[in-house]
Amino acid sequence: MANPAVCPTAVAPNGASIASLQLGPAPGSARTAREFTAAVLYTWGLGGVLPDARLVVSELVTNAVRHGGCCATPPDCSAR
Repeated sequence: MANPAVCPTAVAPNGASIASLQLGPAPGSARTAREFTAAVLYTWGLGGVLPDARLVVSELVTNAVRHGGCCATPPDCSAR
């Protein structure tokens, strides 16, 4: 079961689904992003794309943490 701290945060009233999560440059950020992605995709009925989405999210977040350096504002992980 997905961690409740990384569940989808918003569904817009106009029917457009938006979910976002701020991540910091920490070793656990890729895992948190994968869990968040899984929760969002299941909520949106898109569980079939989960394996590919988890891989892409993991690679993107890992690269951002590894090569992004320090930043004043944590990166935002959004799904639309």
